[in-house]
Amino acid sequence: MVSASIAPTFSTTEATLDAINNAAFYHESAAIGKLSGTHKSRATLVRYEKVFVFLVDPTSSKAASVYSFLIACAAFASCFMLFLQTLDGPNHQSTFPDYPGLPNEAGYDLSDLVFTMIFTVELLVRMAIWPSFWREHEYLTERRLRPFLRDVFNWFDFAAVAPFYTDLVLGKDKSFVLLRLCRLLRIFKLARNHSGTYILLRAISASLAPISIALIFFMEIVFFFSVVMYMVDPNLDRSKSGFSDLLTTGYFVVVTVATIGYGDITPTKGNMPGRLFSVMIIMSGTLFLSMPLAIIGTEFDRAWKEHAESVKKYQELGGVDLAVVNDTDREKKHEVLIKYNAPSRLYLHLAGLTGEASLMAQALNTELGNDADFSVTQTLEVAEDLQQQVASCVAKCDELGALVKEMVVAHVEETPEKPTWRKWLFVTLSDPSSSLLARFIAKWVRFCHIASMVVVVFQTMPDLQTYGETTFLCERVVKRYCETAGDVTPVKDPGCFSVDNPALPLRFSCSDAEKQSDPSCFGHGLNFGSANIDGLTCDNDTTLTSKVSVNDTDTAETTTASNVTYYIGNLTVINPFRLEKDLSIADRKVAVCMKWECDNLHVTFFEFGSAYVAAEYLFTITYVFEFAAAMFVSLDRRAYLKNPIILVEMLSFTPFFVLEGSRLTSTGSPPVYVIPPGSNDLLTFLRLLRLSRMFKIQQSIPVTKVLWESISKTSTRLTIPYFMLMVVTTIFSFIMYELEKGQECFYGHECVVNGKNMTFPPELVGSPLNKRFLVNLKGSLSTFDDFFSAFWFVIVTICTIGYGDMEPVSPSGKLVAVAAMIFGACYTAMPLTLVGSQFNKSYREHKRREALLRTKLEVSKPFAIPKGDFQAWDEFATNAAFRRMQLLADSALVPVLQQMRDEEIIDENKKAKALAAAKELREIIYSERLQVMKVSTIVNSLRKEGIRLAEQQTTALKSIT
Repeated sequence: MVSASIAPTFSTTEATLDAINNAAFYHESAAIGKLSGTHKSRATLVRYEKVFVFLVDPTSSKAASVYSFLIACAAFASCFMLFLQTLDGPNHQSTFPDYPGLPNEAGYDLSDLVFTMIFTVELLVRMAIWPSFWREHEYLTERRLRPFLRDVFNWFDFAAVAPFYTDLVLGKDKSFVLLRLCRLLRIFKLARNHSGTYILLRAISASLAPISIALIFFMEIVFFFSVVMYMVDPNLDRSKSGFSDLLTTGYFVVVTVATIGYGDITPTKGNMPGRLFSVMIIMSGTLFLSMPLAIIGTEFDRAWKEHAESVKKYQELGGVDLAVVNDTDREKKHEVLIKYNAPSRLYLHLAGLTGEASLMAQALNTELGNDADFSVTQTLEVAEDLQQQVASCVAKCDELGALVKEMVVAHVEETPEKPTWRKWLFVTLSDPSSSLLARFIAKWVRFCHIASMVVVVFQTMPDLQTYGETTFLCERVVKRYCETAGDVTPVKDPGCFSVDNPALPLRFSCSDAEKQSDPSCFGHGLNFGSANIDGLTCDNDTTLTSKVSVNDTDTAETTTASNVTYYIGNLTVINPFRLEKDLSIADRKVAVCMKWECDNLHVTFFEFGSAYVAAEYLFTITYVFEFAAAMFVSLDRRAYLKNPIILVEMLSFTPFFVLEGSRLTSTGSPPVYVIPPGSNDLLTFLRLLRLSRMFKIQQSIPVTKVLWESISKTSTRLTIPYFMLMVVTTIFSFIMYELEKGQECFYGHECVVNGKNMTFPPELVGSPLNKRFLVNLKGSLSTFDDFFSAFWFVIVTICTIGYGDMEPVSPSGKLVAVAAMIFGACYTAMPLTLVGSQFNKSYREHKRREALLRTKLEVSKPFAIPKGDFQAWDEFATNAAFRRMQLLADSALVPVLQQMRDEEIIDENKKAKALAAAKELREIIYSERLQVMKVSTIVNSLRKEGIRLAEQQTTALKSIT
């Protein structure tokens, strides 16, 4: 590189300079063997190259295409045989199989053997001829392939044949079912050699980052509405499907957002808040779905276009290695390169000047040393040319030295001053990369945030709770019922009283010792909640002789003793508490027997018990320290406390102190951290607010602001389709209500619809007389009770959810439903297009700003070089040697030769003086040439830094164009 730089044929044209730059770059790349043009091991592939190409490139020949097709057919056939095995055929040893014509077990084993042998041979051949197992290989790079062990499809091939051999060694009864399912991986052979597969994988890979942002928004929707639906529509009856826990509620939210709408869980009929928030979930779903659809669609389209362009470029170049072509693009003009290539251009110019000066100095010494054919005029011309060349070197060296000194700085190990405790804590909390402790704290806090939300979800799951009539949870339910239900008497609700003394109400929160001795305690003897098989229970198998108060035994055989009458009889069908149909609407919420907590048949998957207490203490202590540290380092505590996320998080931890405070009460009962289904009190709501920490996690990720930016920018435009949705839904709702409401009836009054007597419909047993209800044309209770029910049906239909909890029965109603479906197909395209395109645009703009800002910050900083290099450049930039050269040329060389020319006499003394000056000048030039060569590393480092920054910015911008 240096010899080329100082050659006399050096040209100052920009094209020549770029050519020299590129030549240097490719020389360096070739030296370390990274250019795909250096085929070091090509000779080793000659024997297997044709076989390798035959296997990996179906387009290489007609035979390769046929072979690829046959392998794909074998893969499909083997998977199809796996599908057939699941049908009810002879292989299942059924007496009367549904498909008797299918193969038996031996037939399936034979097919598995044949296909496994085919795929095993292919895999072994691939392993034998593959150029490299793990390291990058230039031959693979040329064909854009990966090393064998780094190609996921090769791992799929191995996993697809492994089950056969494990079954052979271990036997089918002992092999893993999951491992046997790996046979399905053979299906990937259908897509292995198809370019579309790699395009799709490329699009998915490029979509992961923006989709992760959309998933954060999705998780926020799920967490927020899970809490809301759990609170407004609690599942109080275990015999009915509903929102029993946060996991089930979250499942409903996900199914709704994804517009699936299985219908296995829906808001309770007549629960207006539940249906209202469900509509909000549906609207949020239209916003979320637009994001991944726009992202993946855009990325796939871009990946396909890039693939098409690369194929076209490859064809135009006639098969030239694309890797080399792409590498030449790195030196294209770029605004960053303009700055960092300026020193390189000046350096190359200076190197060329010193090279020419060296040749001139050598020629001058030759002329002065030639005694036989010495010409003063000719020698003076050379000296004057050298004088001008030296002056140019001085000027160029000054310019280069000043420019580089502005761009570089000496790399020194700075000893930072010891920060204050507050500043250190601020840096530790705000910058996880500042130290090992900061990284640990950040990871621990993030772990506590996520784990605390997971624990709250676990606390609401019935499968992780212990139920039964003897448990404390059921005792709480009974206590609430006995204290709040109306008209509680020993006859109507014997479970609220002592069996031995019905006049004595049950006492709750008794100790184990008290339950053994006190007949008024919950769980004593035959009282409700006892383990005695003859005691009162909701399972309706009680047999006992009970005492009841005098006022409640008007029809009983009685024997008076101490103002107490005895009910003598067999009470095998007695209910300890009134059924829901016998309770008022207000009291039905506290009914006991159908509550989850009193289910004796409940199966507990796992009980965490005291682990919940330990987890709560851990999370609370971490939160207290986190909050205290944030308050300590905050510059504006008032603004910090005004953050709604911080306030909600504070409220979510107040129940811990309330529950733990119960230990200090007179009863000293331990706190219960499980949340049974139907719990919708204030304390439960505050505990569920802990899921709002998802919003706190979102705030700590800067790129997530793209979400709210895209939504805010489309909010005005979204009002148009949403307004149209409300108008059309309202119109359709009124029409559907009028068409589907059916006939009006009143409970207890004769009502016959379509030949069916609906005077006392079984669905309304226990309803008061004259209660109004509607009956549809089929003689069933109409689900379209009012406008809001019709509105719910229409909005669910338009948004393509379709829970199936309501359906029209009249022909005209079905036609209106079809019209709503058609409108929904047109409507959903509007918010999807608006939000999706804006999110994609906002995300790309954010990444563009981020890339430009990152490069701008790095460009604005001086480039750090080793201290020795900086000192060498500082010495070079002083230009002492070039100035000495200029001084010799101006004072000791050119004036002497001019005097000799003017005198027209060759004075040997003056000639000797000029020769001495020329020799000294030549030595200085040679020395300065070496100095120029030494500092070339600094200029080259600047050029490489410019290329790095340009590539960084170009790559970032290219990924979002």
